[in-house]
Amino acid sequence: MQILGLLFEVALFAAACFLYFFSIGVLPSKSGKRAPGAEAFRRENSRWLRLLSLALMAIMFVNMFISLRALLLK
Repeated sequence: MQILGLLFEVALFAAACFLYFFSIGVLPSKSGKRAPGAEAFRRENSRWLRLLSLALMAIMFVNMFISLRALLLK
C-alpha cells in the first residue's frame, strides 16, 4: 500500500514539473486548434501557475522523501 502511495506522489510530482515547464514556456503548445488558446492561457496565468507548481513540487518532494525513508527503514 505504501508503494501505491509513493507512485501517486511521483505522478503528482511529474505533473507539477510538467506544469512548471509549461508555465515558463519550455514546453510549446502543440500545433492545432487549441494552440493559440493554450498560449494565451500560459501568458495570462504564468505567474500563479509557476508558483503553484513549485509549491506542489516541493510538497511532493518532501512526501516522496518521507515515504522512501519509511520504506527503507521498515
